[in-house]
Amino acid sequence: MQTHPKNEARSGNFLFIIGENREMMMAAQSCNIADMTLGYAPFPTRYKDLFIPGNKIETDPLIVSYIISEDWNEWLYIYKWMLSTKNTNDAHLSQTKTCEIITLDSQNQQGVRFRYLDCTINTMEGVQLAIDDDGNKVITSTTTVRYNEIQVIDTQGNVIKYDYRETD
Repeated sequence: MQTHPKNEARSGNFLFIIGENREMMMAAQSCNIADMTLGYAPFPTRYKDLFIPGNKIETDPLIVSYIISEDWNEWLYIYKWMLSTKNTNDAHLSQTKTCEIITLDSQNQQGVRFRYLDCTINTMEGVQLAIDDDGNKVITSTTTVRYNEIQVIDTQGNVIKYDYRETD
């Protein structure tokens, strides 16, 4: 019986999914979960300036390094998405997609999910060709994604949206 090497592009501890209907799903080799900064408004007083929390959260882009399969399907999908966005004359709104990072636990069960809304591709870094410790070819690339909103879905399926407020 012939054994086939594990296809790392189709498995992993983190999944990067593009599209509401899972148009593309790939193994994320590494990714950041959005850096967030709550802005402050200075409030000058006679003796000391106070910094009052603002009502806007600034986020950094999502940066995902992903594994490319032998057919290069993942890279080609992102490349075509970037070209379609560039070649559309409707303020590019028709080219935005929903993206998700899904964490998997040690039993390969879904954990916390991070959903990014109104995503567009910002950059595609060069493709990295490497050989792992077992002698297998590993092809990776990194993509930067801009988005307008992030939602967090906890392990019970509760969606924590941008307008979340603690209730008494």
